[in-house]
Amino acid sequence: MSKDYGYARFWAGALTVLGTLFVLLGLLVAVAAILIPTIGGFFPSRKNDVLAGVIMAILAVLAGGLVGGPLIVAGQALRVLLAQRQLLAQIKQQQMTRTDDHEWPPR
Repeated sequence: MSKDYGYARFWAGALTVLGTLFVLLGLLVAVAAILIPTIGGFFPSRKNDVLAGVIMAILAVLAGGLVGGPLIVAGQALRVLLAQRQLLAQIKQQQMTRTDDHEWPPR
């Protein structure tokens, strides 16, 4: 692939990595939200700490997915567009070599 679209290729990869990091961050916050009230003991214990931790974990996973998911999709869509551009250039090159070898239009 040519180096003409290096900037777009960089951002396609960056968006995918950034989206993946947001999803992983949401999962890590969810694990922390569940573990801190149950085994942490850092904060004074209340009646609904475990329920609050589970609700916060669900919200953290949803937030990570809602922020990271579109970034991953945007990065992958940009990669698809770059791949289509490359395939179109290959098809155009093949057609140009065919028309040079044969008389057009055929009789």
